[in-house]
Amino acid sequence: MLMSQPIIKVSNIFHERDHVILNHLNWTVNPGENWVVMGANGCGKSTLIHIITGYLHPTAGKVSVLDGYVDDTHGWPDRRLHIGIVSSYIASLIDDDQLAADVVLTGRDGSLNFWQDADPADVKMTINILQQTNTWEIRDREWQFLSQGEKQRILIARAIMNDAKLLVLDEPCAGLDPASREHYLAFLDQLMQQRRDLTVVMITHHVEEVTPSFTHALQLKQGKVIAAGEIKSTLTSSSLSELFDADITLEKQHSRFYARIQPTKKRIF
Repeated sequence: MLMSQPIIKVSNIFHERDHVILNHLNWTVNPGENWVVMGANGCGKSTLIHIITGYLHPTAGKVSVLDGYVDDTHGWPDRRLHIGIVSSYIASLIDDDQLAADVVLTGRDGSLNFWQDADPADVKMTINILQQTNTWEIRDREWQFLSQGEKQRILIARAIMNDAKLLVLDEPCAGLDPASREHYLAFLDQLMQQRRDLTVVMITHHVEEVTPSFTHALQLKQGKVIAAGEIKSTLTSSSLSELFDADITLEKQHSRFYARIQPTKKRIF
């Protein structure tokens, strides 16, 4: 049964360091929705993701994740057990000699790096998930020898291992070649179709990565929301043009989006 409360609710979030990064931002993600978060570099996307996953606390505002408010002093450990994160930051914390299967197994308790005897029930679950995610063939390969795409898939398998209710992807296709990107996106879209109880939030710069299973889009510019809602109303030529300060024409073919950008005519010298 889907949760009746919002999966994510941020209320009047404000965050600054030497400058304002998020400026009184409000955003709600409901059960059954999968969101893409878009915006130019420096707009606050990653900061927002770090806040909703508990790795950063906002200067002001309230954060509710998985049916409960959290703050600086309590609430994150239990919730993080049900949040899967795929990001270059998490990948960088995994030791080079960790086996792919062990990385998946660490998702059981949300730890990083595995150096102990495994519970037989956890081993059985790991085997099942490796098979379900088509990562069985790389189970005995060390982390340092996995390709970027293989690492991303292993991190998703790790998220499934802890029965994640929320999967957060921070530019998961960065560094992938075109073929690997398409294989990864097909894998992700199939996962979203099969796991209707799983909410996915993905940061991306590219509309080509918005697969049919994504339902909503959040667009940020200079720390503010300029559009939020169903993709059919938020992902448009005009909104993208405003978002990236460029003349962008959005096209759709076979349920996928494509963007054409009109180059500006400026003198280089």
